[in-house]
Amino acid sequence: MKTLEVRLYGGTCILADEKEIEFPFMKAALLLIILSDKKSYSRKKLQLMLWHDKNEQKADRNLRNTIYVIKQKLGGDVILTEKNSKIRLNENISVLNDLDIINSLEYKDMCKDDLQDIYSYFSDEIFEDLNFEYGISLDDYIRNFKNIYNENIYRKLIEISQHFMHVMNYENVIITCEFMIKLNEYDEKPYKNLITAYNSLGIFSKIAEIDKKMSDIFGYDTSTDKIAHIGNEYYRDDQIFYTLSEITKFNQGEKYRHIGIKGASGSGKTEILNSIKLQQNNDTKIIDYSISNGYTPCKYEVFNYIINKIRNNLLLDSSSLYDIVANGQKVILIIDNLDLSDVESIEELFNFIIRSENRILLIATYSMDLDNKLTYFLNSLSTEGLFTEIKLGNLNFNDLKKAYANLSDEQINNLIIQSGGNPFLINYLMNNGVTKEMYNAFMSVNLSCKTQTSLRILHLLSIMKNRVDINTLSDILNMNVDKVVQEVSQLINRGILIENTEQDYVEIEFCNNLQKEYICSSIKNIEKQYIHKKIADYYESILCDNYSIDNKYYTIIIHHLTMAKYMDKAFIYKCKQFNKIYNISHEFFPIALDEEYSYSVNFNIDENMFKNKYEELMEEMDNLKNKYSETILKVKINMLFCYARFYKSIGKFDEAQEKLNEILRLSESLDYFIGIFQAHLQFIQYSININDLKMMKSHLKTLNNDYKDMMSEVQYAIYLRFKGYYDVLEHNFKSGIQKVEEAQEIFKKQHKLYKMKFNIAACSFVKGEAKFLQNEFDDAFEYYMDAISICHDKEIHPSLALLFSRLGLVRLKQQSFYEAKYYFEKSLKQYNTVGFSWGKEQLYSHIDKIYKSK
Repeated sequence: MKTLEVRLYGGTCILADEKEIEFPFMKAALLLIILSDKKSYSRKKLQLMLWHDKNEQKADRNLRNTIYVIKQKLGGDVILTEKNSKIRLNENISVLNDLDIINSLEYKDMCKDDLQDIYSYFSDEIFEDLNFEYGISLDDYIRNFKNIYNENIYRKLIEISQHFMHVMNYENVIITCEFMIKLNEYDEKPYKNLITAYNSLGIFSKIAEIDKKMSDIFGYDTSTDKIAHIGNEYYRDDQIFYTLSEITKFNQGEKYRHIGIKGASGSGKTEILNSIKLQQNNDTKIIDYSISNGYTPCKYEVFNYIINKIRNNLLLDSSSLYDIVANGQKVILIIDNLDLSDVESIEELFNFIIRSENRILLIATYSMDLDNKLTYFLNSLSTEGLFTEIKLGNLNFNDLKKAYANLSDEQINNLIIQSGGNPFLINYLMNNGVTKEMYNAFMSVNLSCKTQTSLRILHLLSIMKNRVDINTLSDILNMNVDKVVQEVSQLINRGILIENTEQDYVEIEFCNNLQKEYICSSIKNIEKQYIHKKIADYYESILCDNYSIDNKYYTIIIHHLTMAKYMDKAFIYKCKQFNKIYNISHEFFPIALDEEYSYSVNFNIDENMFKNKYEELMEEMDNLKNKYSETILKVKINMLFCYARFYKSIGKFDEAQEKLNEILRLSESLDYFIGIFQAHLQFIQYSININDLKMMKSHLKTLNNDYKDMMSEVQYAIYLRFKGYYDVLEHNFKSGIQKVEEAQEIFKKQHKLYKMKFNIAACSFVKGEAKFLQNEFDDAFEYYMDAISICHDKEIHPSLALLFSRLGLVRLKQQSFYEAKYYFEKSLKQYNTVGFSWGKEQLYSHIDKIYKSK
């Protein structure tokens, strides 16, 4: 029976078996839509809905005429009349509607644009194209119909928005929630999801707009419903409490410790000091001094300032040989950024603090990257038992979970990835009082580089898509690895880079994405292009002509060449990657000249996928400026070869033959022998598949007569391999075996023997064929087993399908049916996995013989 599709968005449309039905008037389509819910309707109800302004006789005639029109279009059994005169759609007709589209939507991997297209389709009002006046009955029906559709669509949108919130795809959250609000502006949930999404993306201007809209609609101040965070803006309550407790001990004359607060920029060091100063009374004098980032004090400048300030407050005793804090006085000395002090002041401060024991408490902040002099000073205080260091690390998951209890685990993890757990950057992302200007100033100071080498390292890492180890970093920069280690260690100490130990070796990456993006945005375009090219050159240099290893680098090379504007070269690597993916002969042993076929166990024989990608690349090739250069034309030949081999392998040689002939024409015009040789081998291989020895002989003769002098040693061995097989098939066994053995010796003496593996296996196969055709079945079995032993490391492989089939055939000839069945079943498993066609039909015939023998 037919399948009807009812499409209401963007205009009413009905399709039958995917073809649009054009009705002469709208009411015919509307009647079919009404009946499409598979319910039975009385004639009177339908007459009232569609012809409310007609008397019963005219309305009944119009209904009969309309049903007649529908039956003319779709068949006489499409609408059925029941015994009680009720009318319904034939239950055997399948009906699809717009709700089926939205309910079956595979949205999880959809990009923003595709999702937007779906929502655009459903944004129109349905039944807006009704071109006739209608009464209350039809108006109620349409209103209920719209409500059902909107409720179902809205329910699906809730599911979609929850998914994208869960995976933190905030762009898709925004698109979905904005569409939800268009359908129902009185649901608070999409507004709140929008606030979270815009907050996470740092688009804070939109949050204010949503707040106002919610206030207008729901009539309350939404600002009270925003995300709350803990008391101290930099999440350091515990550290503040500890410092205050040491101050209390100092004030009360108990044993206390000086405090050093160590942390990276933005970790909250200065904020802790400010909080402490705000909570102190006037009983104890605070002398504070802050050294600005980027400022370099002169000799003794810091110490002299502090001493003068203490003296001006009448707290200094200068009566003895050395200055000390006056007897009976207490001073809390707060120094922000002590690590920026001059060396001489640090030494004097140490002596002053030791001499003023129990009269002065030092609270100082400093960065993670300390020089030797300050380290010695702090260690000396620690040795005296007078010093405690508070290390301000980055905030972790638990810290942020306390601060932002209403964020999901995924959102918190995303916050950590973006900020690295740095409190300042978290406040920036969460819009907690950090402006864009403050953010830029912070980044400028925090990411400033003391050496050109550090700057080069950061520039390189900001452009790379993947993290790297030290050796790779030094190779790309062409720098001594010891120097790179030294610079990277300093950048790690400063909280700019971190070590990643997920692999067996240590890799380096930015501490957070914000830093990486900021550095990248500061690089001039011309330098970016240079760095991209340098990275691409490095990964090119480590390719080893083995797909299983090289494949992980192709995407990296393509990306960096594209960003470096080397479009031709990037395209060449796209084609290489494509050819490698489909570098599979689904037939009688690979015929590659110089590379091992590194198969995965999943053979991709999806024709549409192959053709779409092929056409995409060929279209890109057509847009290249240098598309007629010899290099690009050779790439084209390789693409044509891949196309021809693929279609030959799936049994569509007519499609393949056209490309092979094009390869021959193009290769001959370029004197490109590899293309000529490969094309002839494909014809030879096809002739084997269809047992056309005349075609096989013709192409072998062409290679020998016209191109023998152009063949390399390996190419000649491949020629001998196929010529020997031809002789065997012609029952010239001695000549055939002689050629195959000569070929096998050439393959075995190659330097990269592993790349000759399948060619050597093919030689054993041909020997097995020769023995089989001479009814020397035991010898044939041994040769086939020898070929399998060479290919054994490939659990799934086209060659194994053929070889297991041959082993089964030998045992069938020897009347060993159980063993024959065993090998035939192993062969069938291979055939069904790899999409390999040659010999499969004969295999079924052999299996049939096995079962008939029982």
